[in-house]
Amino acid sequence: MGLDAEMKLFDSVKKKWEKIWLPRLQEGKTKVELERDKKYETNWVWYHTLLAIELLICDILLVWIAVVLTIGVMK
Repeated sequence: MGLDAEMKLFDSVKKKWEKIWLPRLQEGKTKVELERDKKYETNWVWYHTLLAIELLICDILLVWIAVVLTIGVMK
């Protein structure tokens, strides 16, 4: 299967999925509720991005501490 064929397959599956689920997910919601949901999703993404950055900083600090302790033990 070539890359072009895989992309076509992916696009067709995505379109079928959207036809099945999106109408059901948004059924009965007003524009205000949809906007609120979009705002929540945006906030969720930013919050988890900040958590990932914080985790990366903690990992860097832990590696730095491990390196400093290892160098101290070798002396």
